[in-house]
Amino acid sequence: MVTDTGQIAQALDVAHALWPDVPRGAALLARLATAGAQALGQDAQARQAAVDALVDFGDAYSPEYVSRMREEWPQ
Repeated sequence: MVTDTGQIAQALDVAHALWPDVPRGAALLARLATAGAQALGQDAQARQAAVDALVDFGDAYSPEYVSRMREEWPQ
């Protein structure tokens, strides 16, 4: 059960503006959740692509420096 107040209400307002044919309630919340999950997945892919692009800069730094920097990256 989700209460249509506060931030949830704002999110549903935005979703309803995008999908006015979907009734406000469970169906709209499901559509919003699905769209949010897709956006998060795309964002994660974009971040990974950026990290992968940075790996090519390894030639610009000594192997020791690159190794130390990689040790600090979150897993």
